Amino acid sequence: SWGLILAAVALGTVFWAQFLHSQSQARHRAVVETASRASQIADAVALHADTLVSGIDVAMQYLAGEYPDARPEVFENSVRTRIAAFPQGAIAQISVADAQGIVVYSSLGVNGRVDVSDREHIRVHMAPGPPRMYIGAPVLGRVSQQWTVQFTRPVLAGGRFAGVVVISVPTRYFADALARV
Repeated sequence: SWGLILAAVALGTVFWAQFLHSQSQARHRAVVETASRASQIADAVALHADTLVSGIDVAMQYLAGEYPDARPEVFENSVRTRIAAFPQGAIAQISVADAQGIVVYSSLGVNGRVDVSDREHIRVHMAPGPPRMYIGAPVLGRVSQQWTVQFTRPVLAGGRFAGVVVISVPTRYFADALARV
């Protein structure tokens, strides 16, 4: 009977050792699969953001080049075409501020004089330097009245600073895109 008890204890020990080993392996597989899925999600988010930013930069370069010489109705048509090229809700507005930082055009329309010369995304282009895209911190838009991230590029006329093209992306768009992923 002691032999039977010892055999039962030995079998129980082997069973529990295998059970714990199996649990450890399952936990390890779950961690590896979770890390792999997290990496896939991060890659998808990065690709979405990169595609959005690249598209915005191309649109801004085109509009900044067109603005100085375009008739208002031609520029307005170009803006509508650029907005339509992005996913629904990605663009809150496209605007242009003159060299003094006064909004002279907005796809939302401009009511009265809107001065944005104090905004960093405008001031950065007023300083000497090569033309480049700038991405500002989220701000409450003075025209759009919503929280947006400002993507900007300088407008040059005859090689001189003539203003800034601004594409405003709602912060809500980024949050919604992340939720979809």
